[in-house]
Amino acid sequence: MLSTCSNSRPCPEIDKRRLTFNSMLERVHAVLSTTPERWQQLVSTFPVDLLTRPPLEGEWSAVQCLQHLLDAELVLFPVRFRAFLAG
Repeated sequence: MLSTCSNSRPCPEIDKRRLTFNSMLERVHAVLSTTPERWQQLVSTFPVDLLTRPPLEGEWSAVQCLQHLLDAELVLFPVRFRAFLAG
């Protein structure tokens, strides 16, 4: 269905934006749905002592970085995504 412009004619640029938005949502979904598996594969290649090594002052350890990503994906992204969809 085409959107209509103020003069009741079809507005292809609005539909093009909608198509672009839908494409973007599909790409975001694809990335977010594969991210956990990718991190799991990556982490499994490192020795545990490297992942848990204490970081330098003011830095994060690898495990802390991974925990931050997990927290963001489980807590922050869903809230922001729902707010974004709600407008």
